[in-house]
Amino acid sequence: MTNNKLQKITTVQYQSKIEKFDSYSVKLLSSDSNSVFFDFNSKDSIIGAKYLFSGHESDNGFDGSTSFYTIKEKQQLIYESVTSYNDFLSPVLNYSILQLRNLLPQMLRDTSFVINRQSDTIINKTQCYQYTISLHNQEIGFDGKLTDSYNSFFTRDNDGDFHYRLIIEKKNSLPKQFIAYSYKKTPYRIVTYSNYNFSPKFDVSDLNYTKRDPNFVKISLIDLEIGTQKSVPTISTNAKDWSLPSMVGGSIQLSKLNSKLILLEFWFPGCKGCAAAIPDLNAIQKKYKGKGLQVFGIEFTKEDSTGLAAYISKKKIEFPTLYSAKEMARDYKVSVAPTFFLINNQGKVVYKRGGFIREDLINAIEQNLK
Repeated sequence: MTNNKLQKITTVQYQSKIEKFDSYSVKLLSSDSNSVFFDFNSKDSIIGAKYLFSGHESDNGFDGSTSFYTIKEKQQLIYESVTSYNDFLSPVLNYSILQLRNLLPQMLRDTSFVINRQSDTIINKTQCYQYTISLHNQEIGFDGKLTDSYNSFFTRDNDGDFHYRLIIEKKNSLPKQFIAYSYKKTPYRIVTYSNYNFSPKFDVSDLNYTKRDPNFVKISLIDLEIGTQKSVPTISTNAKDWSLPSMVGGSIQLSKLNSKLILLEFWFPGCKGCAAAIPDLNAIQKKYKGKGLQVFGIEFTKEDSTGLAAYISKKKIEFPTLYSAKEMARDYKVSVAPTFFLINNQGKVVYKRGGFIREDLINAIEQNLK
């Protein structure tokens, strides 16, 4: 009954409470609750589902091709293109409804799973069935699949067995709790499921990392490794003069520009955070060009313009691109992409930021165009 129900789900929203314990003292180490959404209509070949886990400190999502998580306290969104299960940025899927949905058919047909019915129990005032599940020299891996774990002494007992418990709510035949046990047969992870909704009012656009959390810095996992995000919203230092070749021909020199405000974006091809910012930067140029703003993209990793024209066309970059800027990037102490500078008509740097925060940049532009 439970397996049939899970296989018929197209979309579901539920509450997930994840508790982690110290295996020695059985002391609760952490407890986290999330509102979870799954869309099983996804055509991706990686997990066959889109999802969003919304918690107090972080959100974790997947849109079918890109995985992301947020750090709400720091207003950051980290994302990464996904080609395999190992690319996912967070372990939130562990013992989720997605994994149980995939595991139950295997549990029913694979004799590796030793399943025993136990006495009925009550969880949160709810009558439930409960089953113990044992595996010999195999365990349920991070990806929800069986894996050989002869060296996993933390979770297997002296006989080489791994132990789990599945608790099913009697009223609706849906999972109520899943427990993973350590080698001492004490729980080290308990996941509790509640408040199922199979017709959720959920905006799937929330799974598109480029459209959510507009005030957050959006940076790819690869770009994050380039350097630490730095923000100096209001500074007043002299901008060193420079002259760079332009993709439309000729060269541009800072000291010869007569605009009221200059916006520089340091970027490089393949920078996902840079690419995500392009539509907003195109819009910013259109909106503020007539008010005295001039926007330049500064490609700072290449020696010449090889391949740039095709990339600019593909990404639909509408503002002028300058290149051969390695020395300039060193002078401006650029260590992360994208990095933004605003320079006023007195040649002063009035804004610098590593990472793109749309509202923050627009506020700085408007303040300096007054």
